[in-house]
Amino acid sequence: MVKIAVFTCNWDGWSCIDAAAGAGLSYPASVSIIKLPCLSSINAGLLAKSFEQGIDGVLLLGCRAHECAHGQFGDNIEKEFSKAADILKLLGKGSQRLKLVKLEAFDGNGFVREVTGFIEALHSPTSQR
Repeated sequence: MVKIAVFTCNWDGWSCIDAAAGAGLSYPASVSIIKLPCLSSINAGLLAKSFEQGIDGVLLLGCRAHECAHGQFGDNIEKEFSKAADILKLLGKGSQRLKLVKLEAFDGNGFVREVTGFIEALHSPTSQR
């Protein structure tokens, strides 16, 4: 079973998860949701630490460009994502174990599609672990 951590913002990201639940959509029980005020509060060290704790993949679910409730600070996640991907490459874990997704608010179908597709990609024989 692949363990996935989904770090989500309190705004558009969380609304997608809430919409999925409200529509009765499901995703694997091995997916853990961690809600944050904004993805901009995440740093590369926290993401790398997730893998040390036994997580197989980390999906970051946030607001689309220029729709962040925290304005200019919402762009910080791209920088931290890039740093974390570089750290994973250096550690030989494969950067494909980290994914950044920005969906429109209340896109429950999109969330389920993204998380299940991510899990399938991690199960793929070509996936570097």
